[in-house]
Amino acid sequence: MLGFEMGVLRRRQPNVRRLQRARDLEGLAQALEYREIVSDRDGRHIDRGARVRGEVVEVLAEWQDPRAVEALVRGLRDHTSYVRLKAIEAVRGRRDDRVLEALAEGVGALPAIPDAGALRGQLHSLDPVRAKALDALVELGDPRAPQRIAAHMVYRAGDQPLTETDESAFRAALAAVPDGAGPQLSASFAALLGHERPEVRGRAQAVLRWIGPASVEPLIAALRQPRLRGLAIAPLGELGDARAVQPLL
Repeated sequence: MLGFEMGVLRRRQPNVRRLQRARDLEGLAQALEYREIVSDRDGRHIDRGARVRGEVVEVLAEWQDPRAVEALVRGLRDHTSYVRLKAIEAVRGRRDDRVLEALAEGVGALPAIPDAGALRGQLHSLDPVRAKALDALVELGDPRAPQRIAAHMVYRAGDQPLTETDESAFRAALAAVPDGAGPQLSASFAALLGHERPEVRGRAQAVLRWIGPASVEPLIAALRQPRLRGLAIAPLGELGDARAVQPLL
């Protein structure tokens, strides 16, 4: 049996049910900050406060008060997968722009620090949290879902390239949006071919390939710009569209 030593305890554990009975929204929002960090004998840190924060999210899910949305969005960005999953269920049906953006972040961005609920550190897999966030976003019918998700993928921290599971998630969002691969979507990522971060440029190339034929014209336009030309050539070649033959020649 593991023995635990207390680490950081920020304050007394909130009484979530009492706050619920008092209809104390401010108190519940503050409870989402509660952390109780303990260390096991191997030195691993565990946040036992996640259970409290999950309980808060469940309570807030029953509230239609618009002020509860901001607190639920914080739950969507919690550092533990346990709370994030609770929050995804809590925001279903809430078509608020803050919710949509946080869900897209949950699909496109990756947790800065993996927790015990992640898939053994396999952060590039479409793990249950990312899959649930994608389902909720598609269910809400956000026409900007592909744009939001791709932006979080492209600007992701670190220098790792995008993966096949990233592509699957993006394509699923794209398929759910009629005319989701319009010129505006393609043009916005073609512009990122000139970004100062090389990993952002490489990820933008990947997204343009995923978008498909709608990327051809913006990429042809990029060929006319000397600083973008080199990065536009490869995705145009991979797309194999006849419109690109003459410009490439």
